[in-house]
Amino acid sequence: MPYFDHAATSWPKPPGVAEAMTAALEIAGAPGRGGHRGALEGSRLIAQARNAVARLLGVADDRRVVFTSGGTESLNLVLSVLLHPGDHVVTTAAEHNSVLRPLAARKSRGLGAFSIAPVEPDGSFQVQSILGALTATTRAVVATHISNVTGVIQPIEELAEALAERRIPLLVDAAQSVGHLPIQADDFPGVVWAASGHKGLLGPLGTGIVVLPTVSDERWGLWKSGGTGSASESLEMPNEAPDRFEAGNPALPAIAGLGAAVTWRLSQTTSPFAGMHEWTERLWAELKTIPGVRLLGPASTDRHHGPTSVIVDGWDVHDLAAVLDASFDIRVRAGRHCAALVHESIGSANAGGTLRITPGWSTTPESLDLLIEALRAVLL
Repeated sequence: MPYFDHAATSWPKPPGVAEAMTAALEIAGAPGRGGHRGALEGSRLIAQARNAVARLLGVADDRRVVFTSGGTESLNLVLSVLLHPGDHVVTTAAEHNSVLRPLAARKSRGLGAFSIAPVEPDGSFQVQSILGALTATTRAVVATHISNVTGVIQPIEELAEALAERRIPLLVDAAQSVGHLPIQADDFPGVVWAASGHKGLLGPLGTGIVVLPTVSDERWGLWKSGGTGSASESLEMPNEAPDRFEAGNPALPAIAGLGAAVTWRLSQTTSPFAGMHEWTERLWAELKTIPGVRLLGPASTDRHHGPTSVIVDGWDVHDLAAVLDASFDIRVRAGRHCAALVHESIGSANAGGTLRITPGWSTTPESLDLLIEALRAVLL
């Protein structure tokens, strides 16, 4: 089955992931809840997964890695603990609804305003547009690293440097970049990284991460409160990560699967995504030969990674995706991709969104051939 929906979730999972999840289900105990062998084994698996993620992302202190249920929870967590009533936030029109909806809800409750920096027709933002939207009450900037619609790589390094000079925290939505690009989090002091665990990290659904710039910060608010297996005599939540943000029993099977995926990734001599540039260049070259197909996003693959979005004259993108699925067993995604605002800028609003084609670690030349042949058969 040619699978080209890796921007939604990676498939299949690497060797050992399913086995690690199944083994975790057999553990008789809850991590951090007791000193018997089952509890200790569960704690060991959590610790191994945390350390593996830290190693992959260049985090010296793995306590700064927090586990969540996915990219959405990661972003919501950070916004909840970072912002206080009256704080202003700057974000961009390229963002996912996991950023835009929490900010809109916060505004509707009178907790603080936010500004939206525009994007270019390729879905990219300009750093100066973000800096120009800063106010005296701006507490944070939230920006995506790679657009989940057009695949354009945003100027995060430039933005992080500019905000560091102004001592304004940057929250990066790295759902499409973590695991794909060679991120070294410790090279970005003051930046908070939020991502899903089931995309570029190749873990199972139901996993996500936050990488914090420090283990403790007196300005952090609370995300949720409850048992942590530590300092149980206190009515206050611990002040240090990860316990401060991981109240309640962890999703041990999912985190064990994520740990297995990242450990497998660390064992590879080359990135599983090393072929992405080549696959994208070939895909774009073929799409440009099909009449009526309009490529959206950056003009060059040098500023692109991951999703390729198109609209097709005379076609509803949902219908085209359905034909590829039903007639060729090829899986792509059609729609707005949970990005409310970017389609006005890239020209796909009237089309109901885009047909998004995303290769991934399991893409082969043969699967790409089948996709191209199917598109030509349907559209020519």
